[in-house]
Amino acid sequence: EPDIIRVEKGKTVPRPSIDPSREGYTFEGWYDNEECEGDEFDFSTPITAKTFVLYAKWSVKLQYYTVIFDLNGGDGDNVSVQIESGSTVEPLKTTPVRSGYVFGGWFLEPEGITPYNFGDAVTTNFTLYAKWTQSFSVIFHLNYEGAPAAMIQEVNLGETPTRPDNPTREGYSFAGWFTDPDFNNPYEFGAVTASIQVYAKWVNNEGAAVYQVEFDLNYSGAPENIIQNVVEAAVINQ
Repeated sequence: EPDIIRVEKGKTVPRPSIDPSREGYTFEGWYDNEECEGDEFDFSTPITAKTFVLYAKWSVKLQYYTVIFDLNGGDGDNVSVQIESGSTVEPLKTTPVRSGYVFGGWFLEPEGITPYNFGDAVTTNFTLYAKWTQSFSVIFHLNYEGAPAAMIQEVNLGETPTRPDNPTREGYSFAGWFTDPDFNNPYEFGAVTASIQVYAKWVNNEGAAVYQVEFDLNYSGAPENIIQNVVEAAVINQ
């Protein structure tokens, strides 16, 4: 209910000593029309009407929330942004980095369980955590004087590296990848749990025995068999 004040005709109405309040809104003054248009009411104006109403003008208060991007062990400082209520927050423009790890997105928990949906409206303060997956280097050395630089693959923990195409070397045949330069342990391309150096083994074609390997596709109407000449101890091309 509105407050009613009795004022003698020709006198002024006193301005309330305390401005009204309304949750989620900002009070912007008293007006002499319900639409609250024009200028704010001048309380030095004498009152001449028998009934005179002043209306409170309200504007929606802009509510902002804090979203913290916690790098969770990544390089640099955490980032805090202010987002208007009901709006959406954008991912950081720069992808976080951490030595030895691959960034896996933003999550609601430090453990990286629930990915955050950046299409959701922001209605409270919250923290997003970077998820990291440990990665390792698998380094493929071509292993001869004057060879091109080693091929490096960054592989996530528990994943398997991609087998490179068989390399070539003039006068030699490729004989596989090994985990030691003495070629005692063939590399199996299994799940990666640590960084590893891998070495190419070569067989000198000069004087080496050559064998013929025939691939029979073994169905009616199949193309002709594939025949490869393979140097002894070398790898068959797949």
